[in-house]
Amino acid sequence: SKLLPHIAVLDLTGLSTLTDDMLEQICSHSNAQLKRLSIKNCRRLTDQAVHTLVEWCPNLLSLDVGGAYNITPVCVLQALTTATLPLQQQLPQQQHSKTKSLSKLQELHASGLGWTT
Repeated sequence: SKLLPHIAVLDLTGLSTLTDDMLEQICSHSNAQLKRLSIKNCRRLTDQAVHTLVEWCPNLLSLDVGGAYNITPVCVLQALTTATLPLQQQLPQQQHSKTKSLSKLQELHASGLGWTT
């Protein structure tokens, strides 16, 4: 059963214990209903979190990843156009699947990402 099928807005701002795996558990149980998500200042999240959003949250309209300095701007920009999951995250039959993106996203807050290389 889905844990959060009715939740459309989720604010996890500043949740210092939130990990990529925890976010995947939340998103995979959201029944693709999330429209607005804030993971601002969730500093344990990495680019894998963005891949999770692309995979499980295709209907996101608003996303705040500001201050999540372990998420790279390149990954966020790729998610806006097309983003493929790393091969280790794909099932064998999915290795040639079409790319996905956050194509419905209308609002993005991304200040304070890992802008330096």
